[in-house]
Amino acid sequence: MSHTIGDMKSAYVFFNRKRFNGRLPSPYGWGMTLHVGHVDDGIAECDTDSITFSNRYFGNDIRRDLYVLFHEMCHVYTGWEQSDCAHHVAVSSHGGAWAAEMLANDIRLVSDVGHAEVVPGGSFDRLCDEWIEHRGQRVTDTELSAAPFVAAGIAALVLIVIFAG
Repeated sequence: MSHTIGDMKSAYVFFNRKRFNGRLPSPYGWGMTLHVGHVDDGIAECDTDSITFSNRYFGNDIRRDLYVLFHEMCHVYTGWEQSDCAHHVAVSSHGGAWAAEMLANDIRLVSDVGHAEVVPGGSFDRLCDEWIEHRGQRVTDTELSAAPFVAAGIAALVLIVIFAG
């Protein structure tokens, strides 16, 4: 089963909705960039809002690429939650909040440099199964890119009601 960066964008949106309550930047428009480049495994970069997959491995094994994507999304989630981008490296290393997020999704750490194993049948494994099963039923890019604006509009409406009430 071959896959593309477009598939990883779809998985990113799916994981973001299912595991991160839509708190990560969208991979469409001015949000998070996903691409393949010259990196060892995968990397999330705060200064460019990007996740890079290794050009040596990407496309060979969808579950491996889904794991790399989720691994980096956990960095984004735990690092970008801090308002100071310069804090990203210290806050989002392979310990602390990042490790807790991985463990909460049934991904066991097997080294201090981020190597891990996915628990068979665990929550992340089931999440991958669900995305793979429904891969052909993706929503359009337009629907996905509009989602943050809809959420922002709802939040603004709630604030208006609170302050007006």
